[in-house]
Amino acid sequence: MIAAVDLGRNILSLLRGAVSSFVAWRAAKAEEAAVEALLKNYHPNSELGRLAKDVVRNGGPERMTAIEREAAARFYEKEAARVGQKYAEAARRLNLERARYLREGGPVPPGTIHRFK
Repeated sequence: MIAAVDLGRNILSLLRGAVSSFVAWRAAKAEEAAVEALLKNYHPNSELGRLAKDVVRNGGPERMTAIEREAAARFYEKEAARVGQKYAEAARRLNLERARYLREGGPVPPGTIHRFK
């Protein structure tokens, strides 16, 4: 009888773990879909784009939600890969630093690279 109770507890514990893993997976999937939806419509002059610019210039990443910060960080990473002019390397580093700042916080990235703001 004691073995049956222990087996029941083990099964219940296993089911709780499976349910919590499934819920976490679904939440992560929903968050990824929200980030992709924002990124799809992300433009530097949109409301979110202007907020992201203000945050990376003046600080205050807490003014954006985690999903907005992730979408803006991915946008800056795409921009870093796309830049290819006279100041390409400096602009690439600045965009990657902005993406890191949006994800992790810390000190505000340095100012501008000539015409890249």
